[in-house]
Amino acid sequence: MAFYAAPEAVKAALRTYGPPAVVGERNFANGLVRVRTLLFPTVGDYQNWVSNPVTSLNLKDRLEYNTKHDIFEEHKVVELPDYNILSAKFHRP
Repeated sequence: MAFYAAPEAVKAALRTYGPPAVVGERNFANGLVRVRTLLFPTVGDYQNWVSNPVTSLNLKDRLEYNTKHDIFEEHKVVELPDYNILSAKFHRP
């Protein structure tokens, strides 16, 4: 079964709520495991993003889809107090 895919209108609306500053996604184990990474400048930015109505509704829809299709989802929040993503220098290889 495919992972949940938010409608394009929802993806566009989520981008209007600001951060995350960096998003990464990768599938493993022949597509059976997906790891998505979102980096936010501050915990407050994360909390604002999670609590906005579009994100909340998208999360609800995704969790309902996952339950229906026996997909397990786990969330982890890691704080990096000495890391300032807004001043990070990213280098291209």
